[in-house]
Amino acid sequence: MHTAISAQEDWENTLAPRILLGLWHPKFIEPAQRLMPTLRRAHIGQNPHIAREYFWDSCESFSIDFSSLSSAEGEKFRKECKASGKKLLVWTVNRREEMIEAARWGVDAILTDVTSVWLELRKQLQADFETTSKSNSRLFLWTRTTYYYPARLLAWYNQRSSLERVAGKFYVPPLVMASA
Repeated sequence: MHTAISAQEDWENTLAPRILLGLWHPKFIEPAQRLMPTLRRAHIGQNPHIAREYFWDSCESFSIDFSSLSSAEGEKFRKECKASGKKLLVWTVNRREEMIEAARWGVDAILTDVTSVWLELRKQLQADFETTSKSNSRLFLWTRTTYYYPARLLAWYNQRSSLERVAGKFYVPPLVMASA
């Protein structure tokens, strides 16, 4: 990847600032810092505990699934991101009520498969946030098992297990000193 990116003329000024490198597993942090130190990094995942423990210091942004951010742990993580100036992206938000809720949270980006729906809703929110956001109740957070904390715990366990099967056990990566 570094070879392809660095082959572009003036890549550090024209291309690198536009790239956000997504990291799923901590084993990729050190190579990303060493081989592509000018690229911005984001953790893509589900579990706020993993994001905090393994990726907090090396990533400027976090892309976390909606259901995880809707939990009490997710609320705590959202507040920590805001307090620390970390960007927060939420995926995959395809339902109107989830889009409104994510907008209430003040996330930096909403990732969706139904872009036209989000763009229209965003216009409505920008025109009159109060009225538009009141158009649906927050009770929807009680309507799906995926929002319940036990379901989140299971999803977080399954995600970590799957990542460790594919890429190896999680570990705290060594600090990499940037060259001056």
